Amino acid sequence: MRRRRSTMLLLGAIFALLAFFVLYIGLTRAEPPPPTATPTPELKTQVIIAKQDIPSYTLVTDADLTTSEINASLVTTDTVTNANTVIGQVLKRPYKANQQISASDVSEPGISLVLTKGQRGLTLPIQETDNFGGQLNDNDVVDILWSQLRGRPGHHRRRRQAG
Repeated sequence: MRRRRSTMLLLGAIFALLAFFVLYIGLTRAEPPPPTATPTPELKTQVIIAKQDIPSYTLVTDADLTTSEINASLVTTDTVTNANTVIGQVLKRPYKANQQISASDVSEPGISLVLTKGQRGLTLPIQETDNFGGQLNDNDVVDILWSQLRGRPGHHRRRRQAG
């Protein structure tokens, strides 16, 4: 009986060690490394930029502009993305080369581009009833000759004659 008891103890110890190793290996088993986060590529947007310095209030041509692909996070909401919205227009402020064109700075060319050197222009608001029978339309150019007497209206200067 003694032998049987010692065999049982030995078998129990072996099973306990075996259970310990199985449990140890199961718990310390290396977990696979977490998947590495792949960086999401930043979205790129094509915008219109000045190819060269553009002075304010000069007519913008295709040669003044180019496109550039930049990060979408650097693009403002009023950045121009279509060159056709700028070509043939003027910019209200000067732009340096490689600067993004802002839509709020784009304006229609005014009368200053129609006038030649030495001419002056002004706007003269007229009412619908005074537009010469409907003959004047938007953007028409009208030559006006204006004369004014010096001094107060209705009074003329008298010349003194030497006598």
